[in-house]
Amino acid sequence: MDNNVIALEKILGSLRQVSFYKNSHKCSDFIDTSRFSATKYILSCWSHYGQYNENRLVLMHEGNTDDIELNGYTISSTVKDIHFFLTSRDVNEHDFTFSIQASDGEVYEQTFHIENNELLPHIVYAIILLTSVKDKNKTSIFWTMLIQGTIPYVSLGQKLDYVNELRMIAKSIIEEYPFTKQFFQDGLKEIVSKLKSELSSLEKLKKRFNLMPFCSF
Repeated sequence: MDNNVIALEKILGSLRQVSFYKNSHKCSDFIDTSRFSATKYILSCWSHYGQYNENRLVLMHEGNTDDIELNGYTISSTVKDIHFFLTSRDVNEHDFTFSIQASDGEVYEQTFHIENNELLPHIVYAIILLTSVKDKNKTSIFWTMLIQGTIPYVSLGQKLDYVNELRMIAKSIIEEYPFTKQFFQDGLKEIVSKLKSELSSLEKLKKRFNLMPFCSF
């Protein structure tokens, strides 16, 4: 069987994944795979409350499979992907891992988690985020905020700092890459809503204690 190819459609404010086989001319004529696509190789499969596949994705950008150079970072064009899915329910999860050389020469790996099957768009979003943030720890925090809608268990002031910093980074990225708009818009919407709720609860708590009479002992 031919290798499975995944490619991208650029639509209003976001990216959409298209999957087909290499010799499927009907699809390959419709989608320009030279812009950004990936060939998927399945290395192994195993079952544990569902099926896991270990895959390798070979990314192709601008017609070649060279490592990606962006903002002083080098990212290997070969990406590791652990795909977990359940056929009985609509469950698709991916943990994809980049091999990275940072602008200061440090070489490391970083893994990103998603809970849907739009793998290639999220690979693009992750590459843009990590090369814009330029801090692997903050990149991990921001990705979790955007994907899972959770803010680290830190002080409220630090949560505000994280959200404000992420909003500024997102604004800058969207200006350069308009196709990231929906990704950041959806991710920020949930965490901003949660933060507003937390601030509101804190304000109610403060008012409650301010109105409580002093107790005498």
